[in-house]
Amino acid sequence: MMANLYKAFSQIKSEQEFNNFLADLCTPSEIKALGERWKIAQTLYNTNLSQEALAAKFGASVTTITRVARFLYTEPFGGYINILTKLFPERTREISKNQKGRLTSASRRHHA
Repeated sequence: MMANLYKAFSQIKSEQEFNNFLADLCTPSEIKALGERWKIAQTLYNTNLSQEALAAKFGASVTTITRVARFLYTEPFGGYINILTKLFPERTREISKNQKGRLTSASRRHHA
């Protein structure tokens, strides 16, 4: 199923085609959630803002911020990092212990 979806996405040649395909494929709230997660991932990657500051900035839940941070920093898939390092090659860097520490402590506070 995912290979089929990849083939469909690979046929998109413009931003307008992308927008139209997403509008047909997803609900407006799903599109909003995808956009929010992507903006959070970019901001986590490019800044040193805390997860609490990001939640306030984007009006997102700490759960959403923590999930994005976990997939950005610790999950093995590397999807966010792969694309972010291509989009922001000047920012390519190792994730510091401090950033991983922020993820762990924010996650603990959220689940406490």
